[in-house]
Amino acid sequence: MSADLSEGPIDPPIHPEIDVSVVTGTLNRLRLLKPSIESVRRNGFSGKLEIIVVDGGSSDGTVKWLAQQRDIFTIVQPNYKIAGTGQSSRLAHSWGEFMNIGFRACNGKWVLMISDDLILSHGCIEKGFEMLERLGEHGSAVGAGAFFFRDYPRDFRYHVKRLPGGVVLVNHGFFLRAALKTIQYIDEHSFEFYAADGDLCMRLARAGYDIAPLDGCLADHLAHMPNYHRLFGKVAPKGAADFAAFEQRWGEPASAGSLVYSDCQPTDQAYRKLWRFAPIQCALSAAFGYYRRFSRLP
Repeated sequence: MSADLSEGPIDPPIHPEIDVSVVTGTLNRLRLLKPSIESVRRNGFSGKLEIIVVDGGSSDGTVKWLAQQRDIFTIVQPNYKIAGTGQSSRLAHSWGEFMNIGFRACNGKWVLMISDDLILSHGCIEKGFEMLERLGEHGSAVGAGAFFFRDYPRDFRYHVKRLPGGVVLVNHGFFLRAALKTIQYIDEHSFEFYAADGDLCMRLARAGYDIAPLDGCLADHLAHMPNYHRLFGKVAPKGAADFAAFEQRWGEPASAGSLVYSDCQPTDQAYRKLWRFAPIQCALSAAFGYYRRFSRLP
């Protein structure tokens, strides 16, 4: 089903029959979106689940494919480049604004935020959902749960990051929908992309919510193509402004935290599909991973 929310998304009440709303955004990456959605469909979740995809105006056949998927609620919000400060280009809608469209359209108690280039290990949705529900039953004010992930094939181990103050960062994982509504979702204006998820988690923690690292819930994220900035451990110019905004708000840089690694290994080989759908990107990322490992780059 496809919809154009030109008047802005409506914030529906929590649907009593939906346990988890899976939300992702995409733009011209159908070859990666398909296996990502497949890893959700075949994850083995026994509860009620809905899938919401916010498309940025794809021209590669993504919108046509999504319109044929009966189990996906598709929202088309074109996201195009415009001139920014100093005539540098930026997207018309920030990452936060784009994702909030999907968040506000959810019906479930829990919102599972994933990327369109993420492969979930089998069973991680069920496991994470049950862990968070148990924490709530035992009195924890849990507002989110972070999947352990790796940038595959560059990284060898799964991890979550802790932000300043020990706050767990949710790169991919669950958010309690009521908690998102309480803090008014992602800050759409202070961050273009980088550090917006970190700011969201910091604001959840400030509002009194716990964020749980969900060990055993594993996800493989396709590593970005190596570029000059990543090669030498530097921050891209567009990211520098976002990280500066984070440090100004929270008093410490987002990098002040640490990584927490998992000893778990995936029980399936679904992540190998990334080699099939992005072989060149995987090969270059793997080479960069070995180079970074043996040259001790960050």
